[in-house]
Parts: sequence; C-alpha cells; structure tokens
Amino acid sequence: MKNYAKFTMTIIALALIPGFWGCTENNQQLGAAPLRDSSGRHKVMMQNNRMVHNAEMVDMTISDLHFLPNRPDLNSNGTQRLSHLAWIIKKYGGKVILDVREPKSMLTKMRMRTIRKYMIACGVPKKEVKVEIGLSEYKGMDAEEAMEIYKDTRFKPGKGKKSALKLP
Repeated sequence: MKNYAKFTMTIIALALIPGFWGCTENNQQLGAAPLRDSSGRHKVMMQNNRMVHNAEMVDMTISDLHFLPNRPDLNSNGTQRLSHLAWIIKKYGGKVILDVREPKSMLTKMRMRTIRKYMIACGVPKKEVKVEIGLSEYKGMDAEEAMEIYKDTRFKPGKGKKSALKLP
C-alpha cells in the first residue's frame, strides 16, 4: 500500500511540474492579430446612419413601446427615437405621430406633453413641435416595387466581368 501511495504521489508531481513551468513563461499570443484602434468610425456606419435617417423621415411614429408601461415617461428606446426625430425636425421639419391603443385617454395626453417637452429640450423650436395622434402615414412598399428593387440589386453573372460562379 505504501508503494502504491508513493507511486501515485510521484505521478501527480510529474504531471504538475510541466504545468507550473508553463506559468513562468512570457505568455504572448504570437498567433493573434493585433488589436486595431476602434476610436474611428467605419465608412459603412455613415451609410447606415443615412439609411436610418431616411427611414425615420418617412415614418416619424412614436408608439406605446417607446414609453414605460402605463406611464407617460419615455424608456431608453423612446429617448433615442425622439432624439433622432428631433434632429430630423430641426433640419427638415415634420410632425411626430403618436400611435397608441387608447387615443382618448389621459395617459395619451400626458405622453403627448412628454413628447413636446422632450423635443423642445432637444432644441426644436416650440412653434415647430407638432404631435398628432393617429396611425403611421407611411403605407409601405408594394410587392411589385420590392421585387423590382430586389432584382435590380442582385449580382447578375455574365454581365460585365466574367464570374467564376456557375449557375444552373
């Protein structure tokens, strides 16, 4: 039994020695790519911002999901949305549409007041702040128009440069 315990301790010690030896080395990740500076913005982000602003100019709607439940206070999603809309209204004009379930409730009136106050706090002149209750005026896109855009923006092999892609 003594020999078995001595043998086991020797095996454990031999297994741990390389582990401790590895901890003393300089652990640089030689195969890892260097971290890049993330302080600048990527070119694609600017294009995405333009697309978001264009979409918001078409649909300037605020709904129940932009507020805390059963309260007139904006949530973080609502403050972000209204900040974008305030920038658009200052630059291009327009009106905010409040799309709610209960348009004639006291909560809706309080939410309209919150929207007006927030827009004024964002620098929109008081006379330009317009808030209405209703549905979004944006009707969306017809299926034919969507299919036409889809077809126009897809890669077409055989036109222009030759493609290595073989389609059936």
